[in-house]
Amino acid sequence: MQLKRDTEYALRILYAVAGKSDPEEGAFRSGATLSEISALSGVPRVGIDRICGQLEAAGLIISRKNGGGDVSYTASPELLRKSLLDVVRVMEQGVPLFAVFDRASDFFSQNEARLLRLQAKTESLLDGETLGEYFSGG
Repeated sequence: MQLKRDTEYALRILYAVAGKSDPEEGAFRSGATLSEISALSGVPRVGIDRICGQLEAAGLIISRKNGGGDVSYTASPELLRKSLLDVVRVMEQGVPLFAVFDRASDFFSQNEARLLRLQAKTESLLDGETLGEYFSGG
């Protein structure tokens, strides 16, 4: 199993955006522009727009237009309660972790039940890890 690079980029982007929010107060600071997100996260500017669009569509971040027409992003109020699995599902577009296996192979047919149990365990572990634990030093 290997997650897409965009999934890692999404976590780095969310971390950068969360740093511009005050999780204790639930209040937003000014947010982060795409250029600031790139600088804070180390994610190349190319593609950040697309990833932010996916994260916003999933309700993880909120975009706001600034006076100068720039867009800035802030954390959604529930971001820190979301799980790693939530981000994986958004970025991997709901593709199961073991979807890469050839379902017609002998290996898969002999081990399907075991692999599906492992997938369920893995998803459960990811679901038990909230972003707040990672973004606020927990």
